[in-house]
Amino acid sequence: MRRNFKSIIQHTSLAVGTLFTTATAFGQTAIDNLKPKALLQHGIEQYQQGHYNLAAHTLSEFLQYKDIPSKETDPVIAHVDRDQAQYYRILSGVKLRNLTAIDEAKSYTTTTVNVAYRQRVAFELGKYYFENNRDLSAAITYYEMAGLDNLTNAEIADTKFELGYCYFLNQQFDKARNLFVGIKEIPENKYYLTANYYYGLLTYNEGNFDDALKSFQRVHNSPEYKDIVPYYETEIYYFKGDYDKVLSNSRRYLNSSDKLYYDKELRLLTGQTLFEQKKYKEALPYFEHYYNNSEKVKKEELYEIAYTYYQLNKYTEAIDKFQQLSSAQDSLGQTSMYLLGDCYLKTNDKKGARNAFGLCSEMDYNLPQKEAALFLYNKLSYELGFDPMATVGFKRFLTEFPNSTNAAEAKNLLSAMLLKNNNYAEAYDLLANATPQTTETKNLFQKAAVGRGLQLLQDKRYEEAEQYLDESLKNPANPALEAIAYFWKGELDYKQGQFTESVSATKNFLRIAKGNEAAITKISNKATIQNANTNLGYASMKANNFADAQTAFADAQKGTAGTVATDAVVRQADAAFMQKDFDNAAKLYDKAIAANSGDPDYARYQKALILGLQNKQAEKVTLLKYITQNGKSAVKEEATLELATEYIAMDKNVDAIALLEKLNTNNVALQSKAAYQLAFAYQDNNQNTKAIEAYKTYLSKYPAAADRTTALNALKTLYVSEGKPEMYATFLAQENIAVSDKDDVENAFFDAADNDFSNAKYENAITHYQKYLSQYPNGLYTIKALYYRGESYYQLKKYDKALEDYNALLDKPWNEFSEDAAMRAATMSADKKDLATAKKYYNLLLQHNATENLPATYEGMMKIAFEEKDYTATEKYANDLIALPEVTEQTRLAAQLYKAKMLQNNNQLNEAKTIYQQLDKNNVGNISAEARYRIAEILFAQKSNTEAEKAASYAAQASNNDPYWAVKNYILLADILASNKDYFNAKATLQSIVKNASDKTLVQEAKDKLEKIKQLEKNKSKLAE
Repeated sequence: MRRNFKSIIQHTSLAVGTLFTTATAFGQTAIDNLKPKALLQHGIEQYQQGHYNLAAHTLSEFLQYKDIPSKETDPVIAHVDRDQAQYYRILSGVKLRNLTAIDEAKSYTTTTVNVAYRQRVAFELGKYYFENNRDLSAAITYYEMAGLDNLTNAEIADTKFELGYCYFLNQQFDKARNLFVGIKEIPENKYYLTANYYYGLLTYNEGNFDDALKSFQRVHNSPEYKDIVPYYETEIYYFKGDYDKVLSNSRRYLNSSDKLYYDKELRLLTGQTLFEQKKYKEALPYFEHYYNNSEKVKKEELYEIAYTYYQLNKYTEAIDKFQQLSSAQDSLGQTSMYLLGDCYLKTNDKKGARNAFGLCSEMDYNLPQKEAALFLYNKLSYELGFDPMATVGFKRFLTEFPNSTNAAEAKNLLSAMLLKNNNYAEAYDLLANATPQTTETKNLFQKAAVGRGLQLLQDKRYEEAEQYLDESLKNPANPALEAIAYFWKGELDYKQGQFTESVSATKNFLRIAKGNEAAITKISNKATIQNANTNLGYASMKANNFADAQTAFADAQKGTAGTVATDAVVRQADAAFMQKDFDNAAKLYDKAIAANSGDPDYARYQKALILGLQNKQAEKVTLLKYITQNGKSAVKEEATLELATEYIAMDKNVDAIALLEKLNTNNVALQSKAAYQLAFAYQDNNQNTKAIEAYKTYLSKYPAAADRTTALNALKTLYVSEGKPEMYATFLAQENIAVSDKDDVENAFFDAADNDFSNAKYENAITHYQKYLSQYPNGLYTIKALYYRGESYYQLKKYDKALEDYNALLDKPWNEFSEDAAMRAATMSADKKDLATAKKYYNLLLQHNATENLPATYEGMMKIAFEEKDYTATEKYANDLIALPEVTEQTRLAAQLYKAKMLQNNNQLNEAKTIYQQLDKNNVGNISAEARYRIAEILFAQKSNTEAEKAASYAAQASNNDPYWAVKNYILLADILASNKDYFNAKATLQSIVKNASDKTLVQEAKDKLEKIKQLEKNKSKLAE
């Protein structure tokens, strides 16, 4: 509370001009006829009488006499007389304040050997520099040179004060105090009051309040100090704890008609005294007066004012004052932020409270306060939906304060968030060792184990997935979760080829699911009775339990209709088919055909196969013809191939050739089969030339096809029959086809790699594919090996290596793996922001009419066009994407997002906002997350700050656990708050981003904005630096 002593010195000045007089003589005694000795004496008398101008003139005349006379009649001047004349002449010049004389005097003090003369001249120079604070350092130098030996008692007293005063203003306080001590006790000295004042200031500053008070009481009635000293007296009583005396003094002085120099400071002191007495209501008017009349306020004073408002439940005013202390990095700042958080809570502003507690939690001056603040910050983050930050925060809390009384609640809240955001692995680890094991803990653990198991299942990490699902079943607390675990175990076992185990798990699901159907489907909508029976049917078929499969498919039809029921009928028919119960299978296929839902062409196709097996070729052909002529599904192409195959079997090669030549499919596997059958039909029809060309095309275009060896043998036979074996050899050389009798060895090499890939052992797979490619660079499976080695690298996130294999594959003729390889390459290039390369791959897909990946191709081209600011192309690809008949809902929404972004960039904000709002409702992952951000961005651009703030807060909470869009929304929120001049919350938001975000680009953006916010806050604040 004590005022800064340097500022006291700066406000101190001593009017000493009136203490010095300069005498001017108006009379002149004739000196022309005086002899030298008399002339010297006369000059000295003039000096002593104060006639300094005359003295200087007279003594100058005297000094004109030469030391050695030129005539016998000239007087002799003694050296002692000349020294005396020079001494008094210089003193006269100093007294006259003649600048030339001052310089001469300064030189004189360094050259004269007469100690007394030197000290007296130095004394006069000291007085000269002391006057009006002309040069206090010089004054100190000459006063110290003058000493006291050649001074009168009166001069000694004056010198002590004046030198002490110089020391005081030069902040040499110990020296000053020692000189003031003597003067302050001499009432008759002209400096008596002044000495007491300065001595009082010195002892006040040293904390020697009794001595200070004694000196101040001597001067407090003097006109010169009566407006200043009462403040110091009152403050001394404050420091001594005499609050009654403080209040009586302050009220007396403040009620006086004379305004004190330190009026507002005395009001502050009064408020502080009442503050110490916890009389906050009485203190407040004094604090308010001080605050309103001050440009800047010290942080301690600001805290007392803020705390007073806090105690009086004036939370809005307290918030305004506590906010200004947000930059104070000390215990006072930490406490201020904690109390600010409480103020916000009491005004139901959880966002502000969260930010305040967050700032408090970053300081270490008060650990219990830090612990409480960090917990409250995280809890408020959780309640406000800021899950990413709450998750990080609770982890930090549990690490720093593992034994906190709030640790159990923190674990529960953290677990709930982890599960809510599908972070099952961390939730599982957190709950695995949780104590005590309450019912709630068991439920959460079961949910975490099931959730993590399903995630691993999606990643094809089957063994790990099974371990988690098994853990969830060890102590099942929730029957719905138990049933779900069995359902997905059945799926997992099926994917791993463990069909018997799949059957067992699925039956367990069906047993537990009864009565829990609603709870189960609420958690996992695929885990239904119908789906389980369907799965059971498939697993039973794979386990060759066709009767059980037939029963399961029959059960799958119960309680449902439409496509699902028809599919179950078809699968029931398939089961009968596999049991060679062709009559029953045919009836079931007829039932599916009659329902005319799902895929009736498949049922017709399967029935055609049955007719063939029943040697009813004519009926089979009729049914296949119907499909080829009227079918609408992909089965139509398979039916065409099957019909051609049937014609070949019936020796109707011409009909078969007609069908195969017209077959136009984008299915590479079907193309391969059709190409082989066409070559065979030509050969069987004795069209050897066409057969040879067809086999060559087949072998060149489909190097990884299954019938490659048979086709090679057929081609060899044809060339031999034509008498052209050399042509066969030439073809093999051109196509780099190595023919060996060691196909079994080659198969062994390839199968080793293939098995590793199928079991997700990608490192091993790479090693084995490499061995195969080294051994058989132009082998039967070269294309496959390149593709699957690339896929292995991709799964291991070794993208550059994967790209090498994809490019090697794409350098070969287009084949059944080219489309997937090109798509992988395009996606990886786009992810690396290598848009030109990505565009090259997408165009390659379009050139080859790659329909399986057409939606992804259009989507990629749309995104590239947008990045290149080609909005016409962006709109074209977006519309093309939406127009595709079988595009997924998510892809369609992605196209809508880019249309909206295009509109926004064209400043068609309302049109863009309408699309974004619909995308928000669709609630589809990152698409909706970005749409929500764009809505807030548009509202901010439209100056609708209130709506923009709400939108940004909502977008941050609903960011679908996407850290990028969450942080983008927080940055936007900070911009909005800054625009509203709410610098505190803007600053706190940005500081949180800088500390917690991982995206370096966004962190730098936040740092840049933070510096600007701090400057704006500083300009607005009254807090003194």
